[in-house]
Amino acid sequence: MWAMEELQLKDYQMSCLEKAKHQNVLLVLPPQMGKTFVACQLAEWYRSQDQLVAYTAPNVELCHQAARCFRQLPQAAVATVTGECRWEKEEWKKGCNGNDVIIATPECFRQALQSAWLNPCDIALFIFDECHHATGKSPMGIILKEHLHPSSHPPRLLALTSCPTSSTSRKRGRAAGHAEL
Repeated sequence: MWAMEELQLKDYQMSCLEKAKHQNVLLVLPPQMGKTFVACQLAEWYRSQDQLVAYTAPNVELCHQAARCFRQLPQAAVATVTGECRWEKEEWKKGCNGNDVIIATPECFRQALQSAWLNPCDIALFIFDECHHATGKSPMGIILKEHLHPSSHPPRLLALTSCPTSSTSRKRGRAAGHAEL
């Protein structure tokens, strides 16, 4: 894993970062080209404004990997929620108030949003890693379609992928279209 303090954004990463501060962005880059680094830098920008960042990845291993990266942010409070340690209503309330970044599997976020333990209005930035999984009735797809409505002032979205095939692109477009990615 890379050490964040030793890295500098490349021009293409800086361009993505600046756009993502002001609009929803779908970041498509090959593996090892710095998608997570851009996500961390964007999270740091939101954190500097005392705003909550949510990050989801499709499995526990990717959530823990992302958490190791986000914990390299200076003085960042990062919580990880997976099926291994699920939160209930009070944990979500404390987690949102006591952390800068919450990293969780899509199913954990879906359950928290469905149960109204987590209010999308409390999240300033929602990062979807491996967003090509946001299809149909997948937890990511449900989050985008049912919980991040444009009329409810949804968070800014950063969607990350390295493999937008034509079929997953069409599916992702339908799933994410409601959230105006």
